[in-house]
Amino acid sequence: MHQQLDLCAVAADHRPADGDVGLHRHRGLQPVPGRAPADPSVAGDTYAQAQTALTAAGFQSTESYRTSGTVPINVVIGTNPAAGTSLPPGSTISVIVSLG
Repeated sequence: MHQQLDLCAVAADHRPADGDVGLHRHRGLQPVPGRAPADPSVAGDTYAQAQTALTAAGFQSTESYRTSGTVPINVVIGTNPAAGTSLPPGSTISVIVSLG
């Protein structure tokens, strides 16, 4: 569920002493200069959803499979390397999908 914010009220609450307020357009997750982007968590997604998220974060992906007694078939168990790992842009991440 998305919450709507009154940007004018937010800006007024956080106005600097000089009164100038600047608004910046949000461009999603951006790499921090000097730091490699982190592998996003895609566990619980389908492979298609995971691939979309990884591509948007600047990574390549491959699909691998593993049996699981707890994760339903065709649902992502996790990734290799694990979510949160800092990787160079364009790195390939193996998405591990459940065979059930």
